[in-house]
Amino acid sequence: MTKINILFHLPKYVDTQLSGGECTARDFAEYLNSLPGYNVRVLCDKVAINSLNGVELYAENDPAAPIRHLYKWANVCFTHLGKQFKATNYARDSKTPLIIYMHNNNGSALARSRQEIAVIYNSYFTQRQLKNNKDKAFINGNKSALIRPLLNLPNGNSKGKYVTIINLNENKGGLLLRQIAEELPEVKFMGVVGGYAKQFLDQPENVTIVQPTEDMAEVYNKTALLICPSKYESYGRTAAEAIGFGVPVLYSSTNTAYEEVVGNAGEPVPVRDRVASWVMGVKWILNNLEHYKERTLKQKGYLLEQIKRDKLNFDKFIKSVTFEEK
Repeated sequence: MTKINILFHLPKYVDTQLSGGECTARDFAEYLNSLPGYNVRVLCDKVAINSLNGVELYAENDPAAPIRHLYKWANVCFTHLGKQFKATNYARDSKTPLIIYMHNNNGSALARSRQEIAVIYNSYFTQRQLKNNKDKAFINGNKSALIRPLLNLPNGNSKGKYVTIINLNENKGGLLLRQIAEELPEVKFMGVVGGYAKQFLDQPENVTIVQPTEDMAEVYNKTALLICPSKYESYGRTAAEAIGFGVPVLYSSTNTAYEEVVGNAGEPVPVRDRVASWVMGVKWILNNLEHYKERTLKQKGYLLEQIKRDKLNFDKFIKSVTFEEK
């Protein structure tokens, strides 16, 4: 059987940075690499190792594997975040089909200008945002699909006691955590340090700070409730992971996709900066924890079915934009 060679051209991979975008790219790459019909390579600014879980990793400055050679090897390229423009130039020169994964509107103008570029939206939220753009050519001219991150949800049932927030930068809610925890001195909070941006580590005594870890199971197994006070979130990976461990989620519903992920397995906070609403939400869910844990089981089942469908759709979409054998 002829295999499809797919090149993931990314700013970073999980060997150098553990954050949502990198983990999502890893899940896509490792899923395809597990199928018999693909050869997968990852190209980044820099790499710490030559391979990870069977996926070959290459650095852009590696003289043994020039970028143009990797593009000529590839039947299709996948890119996201800060690599769209560079990937577009190499893909055009090598006549390699290109897919841009849209976590946000970064790269949308580029895609609008080149209708041969295929796009994947990571959520209905992102799709709606881009469809609301004044320039409808992006929606009408580019081959597109809606495929969410392909998470490996565990079969967990946390008995933890902490109210947890993951990533303590400003966007994710590091500053808000300080205010929420001060209002709830009787509650034990856990703050997991994020992989990027300034982290707000000066927290009250009832906040335990935890360093980043590849094994998030330890974090979720200590968690009773996950809070997600993001200013912007185009999917909500940590919310889905928490639900996999039977952990309900209290989330900001303004300019985020959390509602798609959480469903009834938690509650929204409509006004993100209103500390009193977070305090009330934390108290309510902790006082009705078993009720919400039952809801997480139903939502986890829904997410697992969704991921199964998205895996099939991802495979089909790649094949639909792969034009020639190399």
